[in-house]
Amino acid sequence: MSRLSALIRRLHERRMAARSPAPPRRFAIFDHVPKTGGTALNQALLRILTSEHVAVNRHVDVAAGNLEFADRYPIISGHFGGAHRRQFQRDRNRLTFTVIRDPVRRAISTYTYWRHNIPVDSPDFQAPTVQAAKTRSFGAFIRSEEPFIKINLFNTHVLMLAGPETFDSACEPECQALYRDKIAALADEFDVIGVTERLPDTLQCFLTAIGFRAPLKARDLLTRVEKNASPALDPTEISSADRAFLAERNELDFELHAVAEARLDRLLQAQAEAAIGRLRRLRLLCHRKWNGAS
Repeated sequence: MSRLSALIRRLHERRMAARSPAPPRRFAIFDHVPKTGGTALNQALLRILTSEHVAVNRHVDVAAGNLEFADRYPIISGHFGGAHRRQFQRDRNRLTFTVIRDPVRRAISTYTYWRHNIPVDSPDFQAPTVQAAKTRSFGAFIRSEEPFIKINLFNTHVLMLAGPETFDSACEPECQALYRDKIAALADEFDVIGVTERLPDTLQCFLTAIGFRAPLKARDLLTRVEKNASPALDPTEISSADRAFLAERNELDFELHAVAEARLDRLLQAQAEAAIGRLRRLRLLCHRKWNGAS
């Protein structure tokens, strides 16, 4: 039986190896801000590139300095943050990628995730943020003065992607003006910066940027993969005052979201023009060969 099991295992490994795609031409690091659709993107990348080429949720390893795994995977994903992402990129010269979400929607998703998706028997159930979400209304939760809540609701993209060494007080409303002129520079740190509301476009841009020819209907994967989605919040729990409060406290993230969407449009246009240019050159080459042969 052991020989049969070994034979079956070898056949399976050969079959999987035959199905595994070639690695992308460019290696990349995906700095995943929580509650931005990153889980769906990770699952789509795993489906397209397979686990041979994609390593997800590796922020703990990187933070601990355990980088032995890194060179084996073309795509590394995790909640890295500014300092670790920059060091990783400097050491390995990888393409950098992230996704930005409408900050009000992200705040709602964060609250509902902690309130409904964390089970009672989970170790995370004892976290102060989870306890606060489960015991407070949405309005009371977002108006909390506890720092551990504020850093997860206000300008969270900027706080995480820039790193606390630079933007450690960006969640305080009176400090937002200090960092407004640094938003464009922060966006410039990424080769591809997408938006949650346009995940299919974001996925397409990323795959093209790493030099990987995605299979047809790759964009459709995002409708079928596992998502880390939160239950919808009762509309009565989100008042116009709540939305206005979140908008006032998230000016930096709103600006970063607008920059990201504009850059996604430009990247899509540039990639489309490059594809048209390649097609024209190919047609010209075929025309010359055909005329030469005749």
